[in-house]
Amino acid sequence: MDKAIREFLVKEIKFKKYSLAPLDILLLIGTAVAGVCLRESVIAYVPMEDAGSVFQQLKLFSMIFDVFLAVLMLDTVTGITGNKIKGFLAYGVMLLLPVLAAGSAMWGMGDQVYVFFALLSITYTLKGKGNIGLCSLGISILLNANGLFLLPVFLGLYLQKEVRAAAFLAPLAGLLGNRLLVTGILPVRLSFIQAEALLKESRGEALLSYHYPNIYQIFGMDKFVTEYSQAAFWFVICLGVMIAVLMALSKKPLTKERLLRLFVLSAMVIPYFAPFMNERSGMIADVAAVLLGFVMLHKFYVPLVQVIISYVAYSAYFRGESVMPMALVAAVSLVLIMDLIREET
Repeated sequence: MDKAIREFLVKEIKFKKYSLAPLDILLLIGTAVAGVCLRESVIAYVPMEDAGSVFQQLKLFSMIFDVFLAVLMLDTVTGITGNKIKGFLAYGVMLLLPVLAAGSAMWGMGDQVYVFFALLSITYTLKGKGNIGLCSLGISILLNANGLFLLPVFLGLYLQKEVRAAAFLAPLAGLLGNRLLVTGILPVRLSFIQAEALLKESRGEALLSYHYPNIYQIFGMDKFVTEYSQAAFWFVICLGVMIAVLMALSKKPLTKERLLRLFVLSAMVIPYFAPFMNERSGMIADVAAVLLGFVMLHKFYVPLVQVIISYVAYSAYFRGESVMPMALVAAVSLVLIMDLIREET
């Protein structure tokens, strides 16, 4: 009897391109239940007074996309590595990732939606479908301008003739649509945009960084805000172009691993120097770093450090103060960025 049960639990059943045993299915379901329990313990938190209805509406939507992100991560990791176990582990890590759980159950800003399309753009590009990846990136940018963090890599791919110029109409349309929605010119009220506007109103004075551990936490986030922000805007554009040009000029083969590393680097570098970043600006880098860690196990320290950095930023908002000096966290982030740059030199 015991032998029959064991054989049943490990007997694989073909589901399209996947072979899953009942034990695998139990693992996937059990991990999902654990993720639900984690979120249920903090879902009652309201990020701002008198604005709970908007955020509560988005929390369930965000948690659904947490699952979508986990499934997409499973498919991407399994597809690249050919290792089902790595895919299952990546799925579990995504569902239990602190920044995602807090983002959906505590913040309720709907960030998981734009991050899902950003990860989808990376996935398509790693599969050699960069033009479709740009279309997905356009949707990500439409929902949140942070999707632009990945654009320098696509510019580099264009310089290497890996994507078509026409495909850039998607992110351009996404950016235009985002600006029209944010400014209210388009008479469409998306909950994502409403939640972001409410959060911005609650900030008070303008700061170069809202708890995000970037360069302004080192030099001063409330000093020369207008002057620094104007200079930083053009510097970030030049930085993005420089990433694309150096990527195109490099003689290193553009393997999937290197391309993924460049996506992570871009998602970390741009918000590090961009002004007005907030606590959640590292979410694309967090998710892309998890993918990098499972594709290149020797780089698993990258997601570990990156997620801790982001969660310190989260806790600074929830607690009202940082558990450690933000300048120190920003310095650690810079070291991590330099480590990724070192691999490109």
